[in-house]
Parts: sequence; C-alpha cells; structure tokens
Amino acid sequence: MQKKGRSRLRQQEAYEEWCAKHGVIPSDDRFLDEGKSGYTGDHVGPKGQLRRFLDLVEDEKIPKGSYLVVESLDRLGRDSVERALERFLGILNAGVNIVTLMDGEKVYFAGKTKGSDLIMSIIVMERANEESETKSKRSKDNWQAAFEKARKEKKPVGKQVAFWLDLVEKDGKKEYEPNPVHTETIKRIFDDCIAGHGFVATARRLNADKRETQRADSWGPSSVRDVLENKCVLGQWEPKDGGGVIEGYFPQIIKPATWELAHAAMAKRSKGDYTRQTPNFQVWQQIASCSVCGSSMNLVTKGAPPYRYKYLSCANKRRGLCESLNVRADKSELVYKRLLVAVGGLGLIQTDAAEITDQMALVDASIHAEETTRARHMKKLTEPDAEDFLYELVAIANKNLKRLKAEREELEAKHTAQTVAQSDRDWLLANLPLTERDDRQRANALLCRLNIKVRIRGGDEAVYTATRPTQVSTVVLPIPDDQEPEFVTRTVERPFLQFIVRGDDIIPVPLSADQRETLKEQDADGSETAKGMAWLSEKLGPKKVPA
Repeated sequence: MQKKGRSRLRQQEAYEEWCAKHGVIPSDDRFLDEGKSGYTGDHVGPKGQLRRFLDLVEDEKIPKGSYLVVESLDRLGRDSVERALERFLGILNAGVNIVTLMDGEKVYFAGKTKGSDLIMSIIVMERANEESETKSKRSKDNWQAAFEKARKEKKPVGKQVAFWLDLVEKDGKKEYEPNPVHTETIKRIFDDCIAGHGFVATARRLNADKRETQRADSWGPSSVRDVLENKCVLGQWEPKDGGGVIEGYFPQIIKPATWELAHAAMAKRSKGDYTRQTPNFQVWQQIASCSVCGSSMNLVTKGAPPYRYKYLSCANKRRGLCESLNVRADKSELVYKRLLVAVGGLGLIQTDAAEITDQMALVDASIHAEETTRARHMKKLTEPDAEDFLYELVAIANKNLKRLKAEREELEAKHTAQTVAQSDRDWLLANLPLTERDDRQRANALLCRLNIKVRIRGGDEAVYTATRPTQVSTVVLPIPDDQEPEFVTRTVERPFLQFIVRGDDIIPVPLSADQRETLKEQDADGSETAKGMAWLSEKLGPKKVPA
C-alpha cells in the first residue's frame, strides 16, 4: 500500500472486499510504504515495508498458500524489469500467491502461473518502469529550471523555508521576508555562542525566555546547533544541482564576522572545558596556567571558617606533581580587571572597542586557515609526483598571509589606542561587570578571542605574566652558497605585561613598548610606572631594563 490522500482507505476497502468475496481471512499485519519510491528502490531499502515482507517470506514466517494482495504489480517495483521480475518470481517460488486488484482481480498462483501471465506481468512492469522514468526526468527538468531561476532571479523554490523567514507575496511576486520575532531569537543564539554559552546552556536560556521554536515545544541542544551551522542566516543557499552556493538568495540576518566569531567559539569549546556549568563562572579558564609546570589552574576552597578562602591552584599540585604555591582567587580577579583595562576591556561596555576586538579575532581565524592551507600545499610538494602549480598556491598563501598580518598589526594599533585616562580607568575598575555569570563569561570570551594567556606563580609576591601569540621567522642553517635563505615561521607566546601582587598592592610591569605607553597614559602621577620599573630593575638589573 501507499499513503496518499484517500488512497490508503480505498486500497484497504478493496483488500477487505476481495478477502470477503473469496473467503480469505485478512491478516492483521499490513505493509504500508509511506512515501517510499518504487523507482529508486526505497521500498526495498532497510526501512522499506516490502523489504520487511520479503524477509518474512525468506525466513518462512509467512505460510505457503498465503496471498499477497497489491493494487498493481508496480507495487513490487518500478525500477528495472529484471529486478521487479526477480521479486515477483521469488514470492511465487516461496509458495505465496499474488493478487492484483486493478487488473480485474488477477491471481498469480504459486507453481501454476501460465507463460502468458508471465508475459503480461513483464509488460506491466516495463510500462511502470517507463512511466516512472519519464516522470523522474520531467521532475528533474522542472527542478533544474527552478534552480536556474533561483540563481538568475533569486526566485523562491518550493514552499519550505527557514523558520525565521516568511514567504510573502508582494506585487504579484513571492519573496522571503525576515520574521522579526524569530530573527531576534537567531541573533540571540549567535550572541550567546560568542559569549561562551554552549548548546545546552543556550537552549535552557531560550526556554526560560519562552522563545518560540519551529517544530518542537521547546529548544534543545541539537536545534541550537542546527541554527549555528545553517548558512541560510548569511543569506546563502546551495541547491542540489551542483551549481554551487547562491549568495544573497535569502535576507542576511547574521554578519559574516559574527558567524566566524561564533564558530571560533564553538571550536574552542570542543577543545576544552569552556562551557562547564558552575554557579560562579571561572573567568580564568582556558587563560591561566601554572608558571612552574604549565598545567591549568583550578578553583579550590581551603581553610576552616571564618578563614575559608577560594584559591587558584595548579592541577598538577593537587596530584602531587608540582610544588607551586596557590594564589587567592579574590586577588586574582582584581588582577583580571587590571588586565582587561590594559588590553582595552572598555569593549565590554563600549561597542567601538568591542568591534575592533571582533575584527582582530576574525583576522586571527583567517590567518590560521591560510597557514593550514599553506602547510597542506607544502606537504604535497614533498611528494615525488608533486605538481608545479603547488608552488604558485604556496606563493598565493604567502601573499595572503602578509596582507592579513599587516591588517592584524593595524587593528592591534587601533586596539592599543583604546586605552583610557586615569579617571576613566578608576571608573572602569569599579564598574567592570564581573558579578553576574553572563558578564564573567563575556569577560572570559574577550581574552580568549584575543588569544591572551596568563602564567601564574604563587607566593608572597605572586606574579601574573600575560602573553599573546607572535609570529617569529628564523633562518634555517646552514645556507647553501647557490640558494636563497630558507625561513621558518612559527608562533610563540610572547610576554607583554606582568602584574606583581604584594599584599594589597597590584603593580603592573610593562614588557612591551605599547604597554609602556598604555601604563603612562593610565598613570596620572607616575607612581605605578615607578613601582613597575623598579621591580623590573630589581629582577633584571638596571642595564637590562628596556627604555
């Protein structure tokens, strides 16, 4: 049977009428292929009901002398005549009779089928195959024509549409229009992802706000992931005609930069414990590490009330593998605020700085992708049968990397310029939003996007050393006389700022030129600059302190 409109009821009535007329007891089992194609063979696939029937016949679970009642022989298959005939004969050879209701209630008896009946069955199967083949070709032609119009005129194809869009008619033409309510939900999902929320946390937040979904009663992790991976939000659509992506087919509701930032955040979470749900989000996660052994820093509680405090402790120390000292968590968060100020944390409150931060993260992602591509081409060049065009691809990658790095330096200069004066700095330190979980996640996501890491050394004089990745090129030695020097580029974590904690004092120590300028602009009376440079002089000696 097939389910389409009243077809199922009609077939059921005809089946019961035939059984009553010939004194055959109807079986309680039915074999209903809903929407399964007999032309492509879906009905005999793993989920096909005809496949289930054939398996029962093969396992001899259907007694010999039973009747298989079908509307027409094409129910056994509209694919090639050979395959349909093989199924037909296989059922008869198993002792099961076949009844076709549309052919004047024709009965093919097992072991008693005449040659003329076999010839007629083959003709019916051939006709069914030709009809399906013709319909399939027409359908493909119709879809191809629709896809061509979609590419040329951006004309909507079919009635299916992403749930944040509405298919409306304007001036006699159909077009897609963003649904204001659902569009706001989509933007919220991307914002939550960038802020550090995972699929589960985002789904919970959407359900708490009673945000509507497309099908289900509530949001789930998989539906959140589907939205984040659906390029329709960028306005793109890729039909199945093999012609590639159609840009601007749908209204764009998410900017490419937002898409890249969200996917960069997803990639980070897949590598670490970025979305662990705790009552108070750990701002240092994926950022802080032990300066002694390089292990991560975990939050622990030590001491008996009323002297019970939270500390940042090396993960290896808890296993007895490191002798580093703990640091007080409350003081470490004061250092975190100072670090946010030093790297333009005003972006957590002002949108201009935030946009520059997002642009830097986007360029970093592009640099990483270009370096991966270049490395793949260079690996292929080492193979014996390497093609010459690979040299050109490597050259293109080098050119793109040079452009992207120059763009990164320009953005970094703009970011450094986002420093604040002394009065603004004091206000920012007092008002940086680090009390609520969402605010702490945003602060953590900011430093993660900037690829900033912090090495922490505990003790009476705790030291926090902030680093950021820097590209360093070195010459491969020795250099042959008849060849150009070969350069190898690698990424190193270069320190740019330190914070020294002495009691209640937090002393910033600039380790790069831009941070020295930043500290001077933020230090009204010069006291912090003097303390920082004095500490550096004490550790390195006066002659080694950078000017």
